[in-house]
Amino acid sequence: MKDDKYAVYMGLYDLVQKNIEVSGRKMEFKQETFLSTVGEPGLMANVLRWRGFDKDIFLEVAYWKLLERLPDRLVLKSWAKRANKNDYKIQTDIISTIVNSQEYLSHNTYIINNVFTGSEAKKLKLKFILREYSYRFYKKLPFSIKQIIRKILRVN
Repeated sequence: MKDDKYAVYMGLYDLVQKNIEVSGRKMEFKQETFLSTVGEPGLMANVLRWRGFDKDIFLEVAYWKLLERLPDRLVLKSWAKRANKNDYKIQTDIISTIVNSQEYLSHNTYIINNVFTGSEAKKLKLKFILREYSYRFYKKLPFSIKQIIRKILRVN
C-alpha cells in the first residue's frame, strides 16, 4: 500500500502521530488502518486491499472498516491465541466472525471483493485447488466438464 498516491496521507499520519506523542499519548491505530480508508467511500469495504496485511493489522482494519471501531483487548487476546493458523485461514475466520455478528448487521457497511467468504471466496478456493492440478488446462475444458469438476470439489 506504500504507493506514491498515499505519500501525502502517510505524511499526514506521521505528523499527527508525532503531535500525539508530544502530548504524551499514543496513536490509537496503525498507519495501515488509516491508509485502508483512503480512497474508499465510508460505507464500502474493499477486503481485497487488505489481503497482504499480517493478522494484527488485518484484524484492526477489519474492525475499523466493518464495525467502525477498533478491536478491544478481549478481542485481541482471543485472536492472538489463534496465531498458529495460516494467514488466509485467520483472515477468513476474522471476516466470517464479523459479518455473522449482530453488530455488523446493525451497520450499513457493505463488502466488495470478498475473497474470504461468499461467492468470491469459492471462486478463489477453486482457483487455488486447480492451480495444483494445472489451472491452464482447466480453463480450456468445456463448460459441462468444468461443472462436473466443481461438483466433485464442492465449489459452486
